[in-house]
Amino acid sequence: MAPGEAKTISIYLKAPATEGIYTGYWQLQTPWNAVFGVGPYSEPFYVKVEVSDARRPAYGVTSVTYNIVRTPETGCPVNVVYTVYATITTNGPYVLEYYWEQKDGNESAKKSLFFTEAGSQTISRAWMVGRGDSPNPRWMQIVVTDPVLHYYDKATWPNDCP
Repeated sequence: MAPGEAKTISIYLKAPATEGIYTGYWQLQTPWNAVFGVGPYSEPFYVKVEVSDARRPAYGVTSVTYNIVRTPETGCPVNVVYTVYATITTNGPYVLEYYWEQKDGNESAKKSLFFTEAGSQTISRAWMVGRGDSPNPRWMQIVVTDPVLHYYDKATWPNDCP
C-alpha cells in the first residue's frame, strides 16, 4: 500500500455464549513485524460487545407538549417573563438527558430525568423579554441528547411588546 492509502479490513466476530461485556483490542503488524495502532501513541483499536439474552422493551419518550405562561398576563411593562412548561411523557421506565434550546442561542445546561414507570414529568424554563427588544417571535424547545438525540417541536410565542 502507498502512504495515505485506505484499506478496508473485515473481521468476523462471534459473540460469546455467556452474558457479559467483552472487549477485544487489536494492533496491526507490518510485513517487517513492526506492530502499530492508532494515533501518536500507537494505541490499540478495539470493539466492545455486550452479550445479553434479556428481552428489553423499547421504552422511550412518546410525547413532549408545551404550555407557555406570560407574566404579567397583559400589558407591556419594562420586562415580560415567558415561562415554558414542557411535559415529557414516556411509555415505561426511562432515563434521559436533555437541555433547553432557545432562539437567541442561550442554551441550558444538560440535565437528567428519571422515570421509574410510564408517566409524565413537567419541567420549565423562563425567558425575560425587555420592552424595546426585537419584535420577532421567540421560541424554546427540548433537545434530548441521550440515549437518542431528538429535537422536539418548538414552543413559539410573539413578542407583543416591542
